[in-house]
Amino acid sequence: MKKILVVFIALMAILCVACGSKPAEKPAAPAAPAAAPAPAAPAAAAVEAPAFVQDPAAIPASDYSGDEKFLSANDLKTWTLMDRKDLDDGFYITANAEKNVVIQAQGSEVLTAADGQVFDKRISLGGSGNADFRSVYFTADKPGKAYIYLMSSSKTEARTLLVSQKTEDGIVPVGQVIAPIYDRKSVAIGVVDIPDAGEYYVASKKSGIYVYEILLR
Repeated sequence: MKKILVVFIALMAILCVACGSKPAEKPAAPAAPAAAPAPAAPAAAAVEAPAFVQDPAAIPASDYSGDEKFLSANDLKTWTLMDRKDLDDGFYITANAEKNVVIQAQGSEVLTAADGQVFDKRISLGGSGNADFRSVYFTADKPGKAYIYLMSSSKTEARTLLVSQKTEDGIVPVGQVIAPIYDRKSVAIGVVDIPDAGEYYVASKKSGIYVYEILLR
């Protein structure tokens, strides 16, 4: 009997090996839930440039009765200047083929200055200038003031217009006027003291500026 039992156990062992039976495996642990996506950061609000505020001290007096002369873009024809252009009353514009000056129509964007003047044209100084190019000259007959009507050509960046005197000894800085951002509504007025009679010019320190008028009193 014992022999039969031993033989039976041996046969069962052989069958298990032949069938490749393995011990039962533990079930896999459930997968962890996916993390919730992080909320998107809110979009940055657009930053609007500050509105232009005219300095009242720079507005020419409406009841002035003394001598004056002026250059207005409204009186010029639209064209691209690539050489010096002489105008009336001692005004002239410098330009060359590479650094020209453009007299442009405002189109539908007719702009108004604080003194009520309306402009439908502008003198476009398309970049920095100096005594030889991209500059507007005027001749002062006496000490006084130069009122300059202007705006930056940029809608986001105010720019600086330099006023200089051309003398026998060289170029002498006289002052500067800030050209506010172009808001399609206004024309700013800046004023610079003119120390004595002589030849002066205005030019952008950096990048484009629109000049609408220069008034000498």
